[in-house]
Amino acid sequence: MSQSHEKDKQHAFDSFCKKVLKHEARDCYDEIKRRREREVSFSELSERELEQLSTMDKYFATEQIFNVLGRDVIVNDELIADALRNLPERKRDIILLSYFLDLSDGEIGKRLNLIRATVQYQRTSTLDMITERIEKRKHEKEDLQTQLAIEMNKQIVFTVPQIRAFLHSLKKGNVNDINNRRGIINIFLRAIYLFDDRLTLILNGGDKPIVIDDILLDDIEVSNEEYLSSSLVADAPP
Repeated sequence: MSQSHEKDKQHAFDSFCKKVLKHEARDCYDEIKRRREREVSFSELSERELEQLSTMDKYFATEQIFNVLGRDVIVNDELIADALRNLPERKRDIILLSYFLDLSDGEIGKRLNLIRATVQYQRTSTLDMITERIEKRKHEKEDLQTQLAIEMNKQIVFTVPQIRAFLHSLKKGNVNDINNRRGIINIFLRAIYLFDDRLTLILNGGDKPIVIDDILLDDIEVSNEEYLSSSLVADAPP
């Protein structure tokens, strides 16, 4: 094989490799372009589109189990489960066998020793009862939510200057005035736990307890001696 022929083969192979790489690069570019046209960033999705991508876990705590003819039937809907619980056993069995176990009226009649017409009548009449009860519960829930919204709207909303003025009046108030003390306690404290050697306070703004022991009580007493009418650690309350 001549040296010229060997070089021709190398050039041909080199050209082939370049073509392969070129086409591969073009395919990659086209694939990236197609993905960009189809893919959308999560930040650009609407709320409705995000809801379609989400899922809700179902836990056993929401399940209600009914037993009919030795078989367990799971009901996840709270309103339906409540309606079923309030039915007589025979009517509940007919509903469970028909709508949850997919048995025909004839099959239900054989298992419950009833004629088909009786099963059909009780099934339709009971279904009407369940529907009416569920609708009633829904209306009660809606009325309760409406009433709650009304009560929430009745709440007084204070402005920042009003709050500052109120706090300033508390600060300048007479510490020996029992009404002033009660006002401060009602505003800032949710609970007070009294022990032999300490006080534990729970503020309205959080759940973290504040512990005041004998040492801190002594420090507070010394620092506020001129303002206090009686000792914080005396036998009688201040």
